[in-house]
Amino acid sequence: MLIELMENGFRIGRRNFIKAAGTAVSLLIVGHRASYKAYAEVKDYITNRIEAVYSHDMVMKFRKSQDNPQVKKLYGDFFPYPYCEKSHKMLHSFYVDRSQELRNIPDAMKRLK
Repeated sequence: MLIELMENGFRIGRRNFIKAAGTAVSLLIVGHRASYKAYAEVKDYITNRIEAVYSHDMVMKFRKSQDNPQVKKLYGDFFPYPYCEKSHKMLHSFYVDRSQELRNIPDAMKRLK
């Protein structure tokens, strides 16, 4: 059958072409709506998360670590000066690239919920 199509060409009537085009357009619209809905859900989640972080930050007594009396005491008693090697090793965190985990957004959203 494939050889016949290659030799004789692919012929389709107008009615079948309109049916196929209508089906293709319908699938594109459904796919677009599904992807838009997923995007909207992710955007809502991120917006809510940002608002929660900022609202929590607004009610904190010490919004900056350098104003925290416990941090001041720690640097005064334990570390010789700010940004010393000892403080860097004990207090500072390191970046871990997790972008590979977030490439599959549906799975990432399931883990976050």
